[in-house]
Amino acid sequence: MNKVYYLKTCSTCSRILKELNLPSDFILQDIKSDPITVKQLEQMGELSGSYEALFSKRATLYKKMDL
Repeated sequence: MNKVYYLKTCSTCSRILKELNLPSDFILQDIKSDPITVKQLEQMGELSGSYEALFSKRATLYKKMDL
């Protein structure tokens, strides 16, 4: 199963999804209306090799939380 996590309200996400022209077998999950579960986060951490790779350190909320 191929899944893409995105924010429906994010213009960058929308632009990238348009450019990718994903096949119909991909599942799109808007993380604002359908939040990521702990299990999904653990799977992504395994696939990426670290949890740190999953988050943008330049994001405003990341900086605001002093992570």
